[in-house]
Amino acid sequence: MSKVMKKKDLKKYLKKITYQLKEELTKNPYFIIREGDFQVWLYSELMKISEFSDPFYDMFEDPMARIHAEYPRFKKYRNKPVKIGRYDLVVLRNPKKTEIFYDKIKDEDRVDLFPSFLGFELKAKWDKTYKRILKQFSSDIGAFYNKRNQISSDYGVIFHLNLASEKIRELDKIQKSMDKYAKKYPHVFMIYLESYQYNKNKSNSPNILFSF
Repeated sequence: MSKVMKKKDLKKYLKKITYQLKEELTKNPYFIIREGDFQVWLYSELMKISEFSDPFYDMFEDPMARIHAEYPRFKKYRNKPVKIGRYDLVVLRNPKKTEIFYDKIKDEDRVDLFPSFLGFELKAKWDKTYKRILKQFSSDIGAFYNKRNQISSDYGVIFHLNLASEKIRELDKIQKSMDKYAKKYPHVFMIYLESYQYNKNKSNSPNILFSF
């Protein structure tokens, strides 16, 4: 069974695939036109990494795939799991006996309740103002942290692909906001990338911002 990827290696990997996507978009700005395209591309990239693609074995010794799209998120309410949304992509791990839904998984064979090692919130949108981008970041944090600052995944990634035709001028404000979130929510990695989908100037190179 593959080892779980360490945090420092995870950061390196996220930067690697972001620069890889930047190259793809520089060659072909229409490589991704919708969030679904983004999801499919990232799924295929995750499958190339053995720490993510190799299955783990659950308590019944059955192989369980790690990577899934639109995997549900739950919270515990009156000792029952209540669905509160879905990850765009997720890398699962085996549950520990001390985790809240362990008995449910074991007794009812609930394959939708396995804990998340790495969850993704993806956006591929036309955002021409930095305020809309910051609003989206603020909303996506809720996929990983609740009002009590309890995290729903070991690590989370908010990856915002901006399909706007022009560079956002207020990059410093976006970076400052991302850094603020990263400090408050240390288990969430934030990435911002521009594609210039409708820009005729091929010399433009997409901007990238990281905060983790």
